[in-house]
Amino acid sequence: MKLKNLTILFLFVFLSGCGTYKVIANPPQEFELFPLYQGVQYDEIRIFSGTAENWPAIPFWIIDLPLSIVADTVMIPYYTYEFVKG
Repeated sequence: MKLKNLTILFLFVFLSGCGTYKVIANPPQEFELFPLYQGVQYDEIRIFSGTAENWPAIPFWIIDLPLSIVADTVMIPYYTYEFVKG
């Protein structure tokens, strides 16, 4: 029982902020003008895009939104450095 709880906690912590991870790993072109909170922007685009293939994943993106806010806040120095570096 304890191992199951630790596994769930591990997955929750390391998979949170998925939008942030996706943007850092493969930055989309539409975020070049506003470099901060890119993971939140990524989630927002997925939630409000209105395409049929996104409908099953919308609850995931809604759950990921606050986690991406936290992850993006932690990543502000990185985003700033990358933006200034060019």
